[in-house]
Amino acid sequence: HTQLLAYGDYYALSRQYGLHSVSSYDTRDAKFQMSESAGTTRAGKGDDPRVSTYELIRENYETVNFSASTETLVNAASRLKDELPETATAQECIAHWIKSAKADDAARGVIWPEVPPAIKQEGGLAWGLWPNQNILHGETFALCYRVRPYGDDPNQCIFESYALERFPEGEAPETEWVYAEVTGENWGSVLAQDFSNMEFVQKGMKSSGFRGPLPNPHQEQKVINLHRNLADWMEGRGAVTPVHKNNVVGGI
Repeated sequence: HTQLLAYGDYYALSRQYGLHSVSSYDTRDAKFQMSESAGTTRAGKGDDPRVSTYELIRENYETVNFSASTETLVNAASRLKDELPETATAQECIAHWIKSAKADDAARGVIWPEVPPAIKQEGGLAWGLWPNQNILHGETFALCYRVRPYGDDPNQCIFESYALERFPEGEAPETEWVYAEVTGENWGSVLAQDFSNMEFVQKGMKSSGFRGPLPNPHQEQKVINLHRNLADWMEGRGAVTPVHKNNVVGGI
């Protein structure tokens, strides 16, 4: 999703938790390090975090089909430039943004859960839940994916995506499921890019020249964990094996 690089840095990390796993942002610049940096409520890059933080969350929200955040958070971020001085740091921007959004939601009857900073940091960006679900989460929202077999056809799958959000008591809309063709107009550009990537990953894995995956041990623990657990569940079939080439050994 290279279009997002204009607004934020996206170096990732991931961790395994038994059957499950989590991905997060690996924030290395000290001025951007805070518990919120692990997920979507994070500061944008650039000289003026008041502006870049709003641009980052707006781009995320709009290109993920108006999910993975809330209108309350986007609107609160849009006011940062008016409510904070030019000297505001990234930490001050995030603290003010979260405080404002929390108050805005409370005024309309949406109460945020209290999440300790250490838990928020460990909670990261998105969890992979064994065997086939991913949840990108925040205090008042979640974007969830589930992938299921398409009969016995290994070349296709059923991909489900659903957005959850806290609403005031009695104001939650009726759940509506929609079958949507794989286009950016239906799914948003980020998911359309993901679907395109899935197609070519599958094509590459089935090519005669594919020797096996070499996942990044820092960024792709979710991939490693999924395949290890799947092999265990399949009684060893598809288990991890070393890949040898020119006396160099790699593997997962």
